[in-house]
Amino acid sequence: MQSVILQPCGDSDASKHFVDTIKSPVPIGRIAEHLTAEQSRQLQLTLGRRSTIPVWGVTPGAYLRHRL
Repeated sequence: MQSVILQPCGDSDASKHFVDTIKSPVPIGRIAEHLTAEQSRQLQLTLGRRSTIPVWGVTPGAYLRHRL
């Protein structure tokens, strides 16, 4: 089953981050340092031989407008 997640992206900073992390996938090591050992293991099982992954994250903006 495929899933789609919609993330806000509305200014020049967000557009730059889109290019940096979606169009140019991020090395797994850069992500793994923020995960628990179990999360890292599960990510590696999911990705198999891939060494990069497109990622996107948001932080709460003014008035929590980015909160879903």
